[in-house]
Amino acid sequence: MDANKTLADYEKFGELILEKNVYMNPSATFPMLCALIGADRKALNSLIREELGMSGEMLLGALRARAWK
Repeated sequence: MDANKTLADYEKFGELILEKNVYMNPSATFPMLCALIGADRKALNSLIREELGMSGEMLLGALRARAWK
């Protein structure tokens, strides 16, 4: 997988999370969001795990849990 594309996908994913708050939609899943931005799910998940120490799905869950406190 192209590292530059994965990094660009990581940035797009971050925009969805930070600017559009898509994690607030309980039906949004990590695979769904990857498809939305055209990202390779495995490559993006690996980068998220490397950067944040959790999977993409775990990240969505953590953000939802924090938002509902």
